[in-house]
Amino acid sequence: MYWNEHERLRAKAATLYYMEGKSQREIAEKLQLSTSKVFRLIAEARSMGIVQINIIQPIMSCNSLETEFERRFNLREAIIINAQDDDNILQILGQAGADYLKRIVTPDDIIGISWGHTLFELVNQLQPFGIEGTKVVQLVGGLNNGAENLEAAELARRLSMVFNSSPVLLHCPAVVTNPEVKKGLLEDKNIKEILELGAKTTIALVGIGTISPDSILFKKGHLSSQWRAELIRRGAVGDVCMRFFMEDGSPCSSGLDDLIMGISLNSLKKVHSVICIAGGTHKAHAILGALKGNIPDVLVTDKATAEKIIELDEGGENENKRVI
Repeated sequence: MYWNEHERLRAKAATLYYMEGKSQREIAEKLQLSTSKVFRLIAEARSMGIVQINIIQPIMSCNSLETEFERRFNLREAIIINAQDDDNILQILGQAGADYLKRIVTPDDIIGISWGHTLFELVNQLQPFGIEGTKVVQLVGGLNNGAENLEAAELARRLSMVFNSSPVLLHCPAVVTNPEVKKGLLEDKNIKEILELGAKTTIALVGIGTISPDSILFKKGHLSSQWRAELIRRGAVGDVCMRFFMEDGSPCSSGLDDLIMGISLNSLKKVHSVICIAGGTHKAHAILGALKGNIPDVLVTDKATAEKIIELDEGGENENKRVI
């Protein structure tokens, strides 16, 4: 047994800092040390394991998995919820997306929004929260066939009410019959200006779709079975704003882009904050493709899907087993 004053001071400084919540300046005054000396004592206590910090995570958070996603896919932020099988995953994802939007949005932002179930849940969760004047613009033309509550125009209207602003709506179909029709629509001054504004958005709220026949695009007939077959043949795994991409994230050049009225992938990638909200393991391939294409800056998803994405990215599933 021996006496070591330095060890005593190290433990004392750490106790005062971590257990009693005193500042380094207060500790320096109490122990009659310089603040730099106190800083070094506390740093030593941490590095030597004298201080061990355990963070009790909220039951639905997945911080280590979020950090892995941010590192692996170069994301500004990953928000991953630990939802249970009996939870309403879409609703929880929508709430997480709404909370993130409330954290970052300012009156000077321009929010672009696409369409889908998860974005419907996001908008449904939002109530006015003190930010006003934020402009909201529709990123993709209109759909029909019973998806009115999910389409971009309705979501833009409802989201603009949260900010006490007027929505900028794209009054044209999402899919036109041929390139000549699109060319004619692009000559319309109002449509052209709205598409240009969409490209200037600072925050984009988008979902991630799949190539599955159960996807709204195909199930509701917005895109034909012939288009689905062609997209599959060319290797498409998913879409954002009806712009399809392949497993490596590269655009799927199918000719469909010539019929879509909405923001392009190139323009979308230039938006400062692209927030992609999508969950469910059936979307893992599509989300991974979007991540590899560097589409999201922020991803909101669930734990089971995130783990599946990591498995796929590490080659854990044979390509031939992919369900389309």
